[in-house]
Amino acid sequence: MPPDGNWHVVRTATEAIEFLKTGKVERISFDHDLGTDITGYHVANFIEQMAAEGRLARLDWQIHSANPVGRANIQRAMESADRFWGVVDRQPEM
Repeated sequence: MPPDGNWHVVRTATEAIEFLKTGKVERISFDHDLGTDITGYHVANFIEQMAAEGRLARLDWQIHSANPVGRANIQRAMESADRFWGVVDRQPEM
């Protein structure tokens, strides 16, 4: 359940990636396990690549996944994206 009414909910990694391509995303909350072989980690990898190429504006992000390995993988990818965006002192997740 989204934390407030300002969220656009997507249910698949493919849908998330397509929505990210619109440029309308300012913040994202990740779940790793999405019920398919394509996970939240795939979305984080897409974001990392787009950030590296300078093709995606900085996003605020958080992870709400209960999967510890998936959470760690997403976090690494997003911290890498933060470095490409020039973020040096990220605030901790809420």
